Amino acid sequence: MKNLDSKQQVINILETVIKSDNKKLDALFTKELVESSKMRTSEVKSILGLRTDLNELPIEKLIYLYSAILTVESIKNDIPKIDEFFEDQEIRHAENLRIERIKSQYPIKLKAYKQTNKEDYVVRISAKQLEEWKDNGVIKLDKDMARESNITNYKGQLISSISYNDKRAREIGDKMATNNFYSNGIRLHAINNESLNYEFIQPQKPDEEGEGQLVIKSGDIALIEGNHRINGVEYALLENPDVYLYLTVFFSFGTIKDGQFIIDQEEKREPLKKELVKTYSSASESNIVKDLKSEVSDVYKFCKTIQEVNQGGGFVLEPILIDSIKEYYDDIEDNKPKEVKVRQWLSEFLNELSVIFNKDFKNYLSVKKSKWNVSPYAFAGYIYLSSTLQGKENWEQKLSDILSSIDFSVVNKPWRDSVSKPDKLIVKCFKEAVNNVFG
Repeated sequence: MKNLDSKQQVINILETVIKSDNKKLDALFTKELVESSKMRTSEVKSILGLRTDLNELPIEKLIYLYSAILTVESIKNDIPKIDEFFEDQEIRHAENLRIERIKSQYPIKLKAYKQTNKEDYVVRISAKQLEEWKDNGVIKLDKDMARESNITNYKGQLISSISYNDKRAREIGDKMATNNFYSNGIRLHAINNESLNYEFIQPQKPDEEGEGQLVIKSGDIALIEGNHRINGVEYALLENPDVYLYLTVFFSFGTIKDGQFIIDQEEKREPLKKELVKTYSSASESNIVKDLKSEVSDVYKFCKTIQEVNQGGGFVLEPILIDSIKEYYDDIEDNKPKEVKVRQWLSEFLNELSVIFNKDFKNYLSVKKSKWNVSPYAFAGYIYLSSTLQGKENWEQKLSDILSSIDFSVVNKPWRDSVSKPDKLIVKCFKEAVNNVFG
């Protein structure tokens, strides 16, 4: 540093900027620090979350942070230049340190199977090794080969960074740390440029399929599939340094255009529908619905997707139940006694509801043409009603009175066919009915 006060002045400037623009800085720091392999995602999140004492950071990371905010014109004009605080040698050392960290990881030697006649391999890599590569800058994020980018307007400057959801990465990390994670493949793509130097050593019997050795001596390796999983690994190792986890990695070599082709190929796969994913979840609400299916009257016909409903497979849409239970029954996540209590109550409630609407539920295919009480969206209203009646005396009669006050004829249904969230309008209708009956 230039003098004894320089470090504190730099820290004061950084703290002022971070505290005043905490959320908007995320995209800038992701682009300038994470994507350029200067700092880890968890470090950036900790700094933006004001959990890191900047006084404890080494000089090179203060240089990285200060350089990042200097890329914004409106900030650059209001703060001193970087060489007013740091010596030229310190600035060069910070940059060289990043480069040396990357170089020190080579050569990379991997047991690999060649998948096709293209330069495409499958390898098995430990979570710790992947995290080390990410930490040391061997694995880079490249916007030219990213699925999605975020555009943020920060102080008049448009900043493009690779899309990232930290909550999602932390959830993955929690599952990894507790050995509850099943991973699909991660995709790395080594860019075919002048820095790339690698070879594949064939198995001892080249005319037979077998394991060879992939040796990468240098190059630029882009992560094009698995950003959240690799960041999840980072969080998992923070929570459990001894986590045992190996991941399958698909390793390809080619141009940036080849990498873009791979992404395009993946994007054209038919994705799992979000409503279906909810029914596969291990969350408390999903567990309750899974149990209810075997506990309530057999007049209920459950479906996982709206397509099944439309094809006449049933009239109770499981994702509607899951979302409604989550909305109207608080604090059941990771609370087993409360989860059991809610499940028992809903079983009792839905069995009573099946008595009131027994004929309609049994004949839902013909009834749905004239009444909307067999609509899957109506169950958002039923679950809301259950939450208002839980613990009430004579709740069965109250339920009957409320349902009797609602016009369930299709011509007077509370939503239009084109509306995006009919369940919300139905709940509004049920709330009005409760107020009308009981004031």
